[in-house]
Formats: sequence, structure tokens, C-alpha cells
Amino acid sequence: MLTWDEPKRKLNIKNHGLDFVGCDAIWNHCERQKSMKLATTAKLPKKTSVKVNDPDNPAWTEGMLGAPALKRGRGPQATPTKVLTSVRLDADILEFFKSQGAGYQSRINAALRMEVERNLTGRPRTTTRRRIVV
Repeated sequence: MLTWDEPKRKLNIKNHGLDFVGCDAIWNHCERQKSMKLATTAKLPKKTSVKVNDPDNPAWTEGMLGAPALKRGRGPQATPTKVLTSVRLDADILEFFKSQGAGYQSRINAALRMEVERNLTGRPRTTTRRRIVV
């Protein structure tokens, strides 16, 4: 038989509108069903951590695994020739280079290199732009 704390019972009725007095039969019935289920359930044998030597499924050896797989990719440069930087480009310029496929950063670098070499060849460069009026 269940016993109730009267102040908690009144608070439960007030807060939740529930009174559990007289519910012993329900709990007893549930407990009986639980014990019956436990009694009829077959218990499985416990798993052990003992390693079994199975000739059809041998353990892996270093020879079976072979050489370690090398990581794909370029990897770090031996002597870095480029510098990581951030450059703001016009959207249409970037889209033009990207539309030509993979390697757009290399193509931008080549275009900049051509401009630098063109300016280093001794061609005088004016600081003002000429406007052509048609």
C-alpha cells in the first residue's frame, strides 16, 4: 500500500488537478506485469572479451595491410614562391577569369605578371589618363 504526504497531495491537486489516492491497484498491476515480463524473458549469455582464434577470419598483419597509403595532393612547397594575400577585384573581372575554368587564380597572376613586365620594359607610363572624345 502506498502512503501519501498530505501537503504534497494537496499541492498536486491544486497545480495539476490530479489525486493519486486509490491508485494502488494500478501500480500493483503494473508491477505485476513487469515482474511477469522479466520472468518470461530469456536472458542472453554475457559477451566476453576473450579473443577467439578463427582460422577462416585471421587477425590482420602488417603484411596484409601493405604499404601505408600516401596522402594525395600537392603538399607544401619546398621553397614557397607565392604569398597568400587578399585582393578586392571587380565582380565582372573575377567572373571573367572564373568562367574560363579551373586555374583562374593562376590566370589572374599571369595577367598581372604581363602588366608588370610590360611596365618594366622601359615604356614610359603617363600618370594621367587621356580621354578620347568622339
